[in-house]
Amino acid sequence: METIDKIEKELREGELNNNPHLCAEYVASLCAELSFYLSKQGDIENLRNKNWLEIRTAYKSDTQAEKAWGTTEKGIEHAWYEVRIKRIKALLTGLKTLIRMAESEQHNLQ
Repeated sequence: METIDKIEKELREGELNNNPHLCAEYVASLCAELSFYLSKQGDIENLRNKNWLEIRTAYKSDTQAEKAWGTTEKGIEHAWYEVRIKRIKALLTGLKTLIRMAESEQHNLQ
């Protein structure tokens, strides 16, 4: 099972609610994943920007050109990275919430 899916499953099932240490490890791992996907997406955007005038000349508007580019192999890959990035950000939010909750509980015990 892929890391993102594993973390998602554990969050959904409440398995991480009392394990802030593992949550912190997952945050570190997901940050690396996020950086990787942002880098890949940036590479694709850089290629698109270099070829934008060529892409744009075949269409009447930027919107049409953007939609057409979105159906290319690189456009589809870019969209796939975008979905991954959103999933990772959502998981990071959940994990950080659990960590903050554990920190708050620890402060209340002192």
